[in-house]
Amino acid sequence: MRVYKVVVTIDGKYFSALHHGKYTLEYKVGEKTVPKVGKIFAFRALEDAIRFGSGINVFLSEAENVTKCPNFLSAWPQDYQAYWNRQSVERYPNTTPGVVLCDSLTLLEKIC
Repeated sequence: MRVYKVVVTIDGKYFSALHHGKYTLEYKVGEKTVPKVGKIFAFRALEDAIRFGSGINVFLSEAENVTKCPNFLSAWPQDYQAYWNRQSVERYPNTTPGVVLCDSLTLLEKIC
């Protein structure tokens, strides 16, 4: 399924837009990325990906096993660890519309 992935560029490499230590993923155009734990966050609609923030890159991507994201999106690494370990994380509502979860993701084409 086609989705939109938001990444940042650091030293010419693409990484998760939100850096979370061991949960940060590096992406390469045309190469499949699979997280060691959990899933990959992406956006179903281009407009939602662009709205996510400034100073970012948005890629059209191919993703596997795309599902709607539950009501959760946090900026704290310990919350992600609890989330992926199936523990309750109720502190932060999902304020970012259009977020989906993916088992794997391949960057195809840079949109902006």
